[in-house]
Amino acid sequence: MSVTPLLIALPHLHPELVREDARTLGLSLPEETLVLWPGLPGMPEHAHAPALPWSPAQAAACLADFERTIRDGAHGLAVTPLAAGGLSSSGGDLSPAEQDALARLKDGGTPSIRPDAPSVIRLKRENAQRTLLLAWLQEQQNIELKELARSVTRKQAGLAALLGDGLAPPRSASPEEPVLPPPAAWRAVLEAAATLLDRETREGSLRFLVLDRDMADTLTSIPPARLLPPPEGVQPPAPFPVLRLHLSAIPGLSSGSAGGTPDDPVLTFLCPVLP
Repeated sequence: MSVTPLLIALPHLHPELVREDARTLGLSLPEETLVLWPGLPGMPEHAHAPALPWSPAQAAACLADFERTIRDGAHGLAVTPLAAGGLSSSGGDLSPAEQDALARLKDGGTPSIRPDAPSVIRLKRENAQRTLLLAWLQEQQNIELKELARSVTRKQAGLAALLGDGLAPPRSASPEEPVLPPPAAWRAVLEAAATLLDRETREGSLRFLVLDRDMADTLTSIPPARLLPPPEGVQPPAPFPVLRLHLSAIPGLSSGSAGGTPDDPVLTFLCPVLP
């Protein structure tokens, strides 16, 4: 049975940021490009939501918890690479047996629960969805901050026009471009995507469209010996060469899976060679 090909843009999750990424890199987006949706209500057009552990209402509740935590002055909420087997957790939502299993997996010992046990798999998927929700929230706040800065600039310009020549506020009084936090690490988003899109990966329908310079440079610098032959019948749109490799071949990821294991899927990227 044939499956519909999926082309998912990374690393951003907002459609407007994906379009901005393409413009910044001087690229034209293929018409079939989709964004990865973290499961919130109101999924936009041209988005793909994989099978997720939480319902839209649960995802919205999780997002609200993050927003309350940030509003109350939390620190250290920057998204860091979250690997399926290497997640740190407060343990508050795990049973003692699950905590013991994860601790043993980290230490290389014999786990009391198999890593493919349903409870462990669900935990991995929940943490992956948390990562996407955090990345989405950070993007949304950056979008709102940029819009706020533009609004202030427009109001300052209008005030200057009303004051007239020689009475305008000095240039130094104009709002500067806001200092935004760094975007969510693309490795964190990629690892979460690989965890949640496991069905699409097994079906062979998934392609990731790389729209980040650091991500593209990292992937194109991987030694050819670590690359796999491209899938048959794939005709990538120019200028996006195909790269196919195990997740573990990407340097800097927090996952330590060995090639060929379920936690180390084969991924296909359409990756531009950037000047």
